[in-house]
Amino acid sequence: VSSWDDLKELESLKKLATVYMERNPLYYDSEGKPDPNYRRKIKLALPQIQQIDATLCK
Repeated sequence: VSSWDDLKELESLKKLATVYMERNPLYYDSEGKPDPNYRRKIKLALPQIQQIDATLCK
């Protein structure tokens, strides 16, 4: 997954519960720094996700 558009391809995977995106291109903001909101963005895009990286979602 190299872009937010690529992440949309995972929407149809309703049983997908865990993703590891740390150090993935989505992890970084436009300045190349870690994006503090990337987990929230993933959860909004994939509401079925229960765990992002090693962190359980609420």
